[in-house]
Amino acid sequence: MPESKRLELAKWKTSEMMGLFYGFAVAIMLESLAVHYLARVWLSPRTSLIVAVVHFLLGIALLYWLFVQPARRPHIITGNELILRYGTIASAVIPLSNIVSMEATEMMSSERFGASAFGNDKKTGAMFMTTGNCNKYLLQLEQPVKARGIKTYQYASQFVFNLDQPDLLKERLAGSGAADNADHDQAQPVPAPPILHAPAHTIEADGAKGSLLNGSAPSLCLQNLSKRFGPLAALQNINLEIYPGEIFGLLGPNGAGKTTLLKTVTGLLQPSSGVVTVRQEQVAYMPEYLMLYERLSGREFLHFLGTLYGLSPEALARDIESYLARFDLHAAADRPTGSYSQGMKRKISLIGTLLKNSPIVLLDEPTNGLDPAGIIQVKDLMRELADQGRTVLISTHILDMAERLCDRVGILAGGRLLFVGTLDQLRNLTRMDEASLESIFLRLVQEEREWAV
Repeated sequence: MPESKRLELAKWKTSEMMGLFYGFAVAIMLESLAVHYLARVWLSPRTSLIVAVVHFLLGIALLYWLFVQPARRPHIITGNELILRYGTIASAVIPLSNIVSMEATEMMSSERFGASAFGNDKKTGAMFMTTGNCNKYLLQLEQPVKARGIKTYQYASQFVFNLDQPDLLKERLAGSGAADNADHDQAQPVPAPPILHAPAHTIEADGAKGSLLNGSAPSLCLQNLSKRFGPLAALQNINLEIYPGEIFGLLGPNGAGKTTLLKTVTGLLQPSSGVVTVRQEQVAYMPEYLMLYERLSGREFLHFLGTLYGLSPEALARDIESYLARFDLHAAADRPTGSYSQGMKRKISLIGTLLKNSPIVLLDEPTNGLDPAGIIQVKDLMRELADQGRTVLISTHILDMAERLCDRVGILAGGRLLFVGTLDQLRNLTRMDEASLESIFLRLVQEEREWAV
């Protein structure tokens, strides 16, 4: 594993931060002199001088913390994470696999003066952690991450920061498989590996899996769907139909485009080309990372969501109590969600998604952070939803669960849908009759990577 290295910020001697420091230092010195002369009206000359000196030193210490330290404290890159730091004021830990692109930028924060800024920009949505106007870079993430501030946490999927050593970060991103378009190089077309075609309209019914009604119209249809982030093709000509009463599993390695596909279906992202057709207007979506209002209790948060959905108070209270009992959350329902474990927060997120009673349910990694009992609860619930005629689309890395639960699966790699169909169809097409889904999945993903090299 590559060792951790320091990534130096844009040179602090030429940074606006030092100009700000010196300017405010002069202002504090003049203010301290004024304090000295005013304090002599009530205090002795010696005491007033001490007060003025303490005022000056405290002011300089505050300036150093606000301006000099952020300019001098470097970022850190480890084997699989980038740690952005703004002095001791703020930091963000970003997995390299979560980075979609990195490019030079001249973006300026509308929330702060000059190019020196920290915080979430309301106009662009980007998180600024800049100490000057030189060597600025924009990181685009597939999933938002949490940045620690002075008192609160903020979420962002774009980060603007300074860096004097972009080549080192580019090298690590390339080694991790993350995208890099810092130089705006156009991606060269490569021969595409063959896509495995399976009958998309049938499911072989058995006791453990539901079956599709013959002739039923798809509830969700994607036609030649593509999504690009600059030169990066996150999705390439996706064609997919998903039916009522079906649990469809979307599988793929990190960065394959699973979350991008789900967000495009919900309308959170606009496709670069292609068409998304949803038979019912209502779509319930649970993202992989959902921010809860951590001062609200679990019950209060769910009531808040139900009110936004426009549910009747009686039906909302009944459904909340039913779900809390089902997921063993009654005892913690009146505690602030900030005290919850990751698994408990995940359950609250799932309940909040299901309260909407939508005919189409999209779940991004629904079992992340859950214990074995919680995973079983979620699996049983997804099967019940499908038995009710709802469409359930999940993305997951748990291949064993997908093999046992999903009616059909789609394998996504490099933004391309390599396969759609049942596990039996997958085995027949790959001629791996006795292989597990995990073995076949690893083979297909490896072949995709070899073709892309």
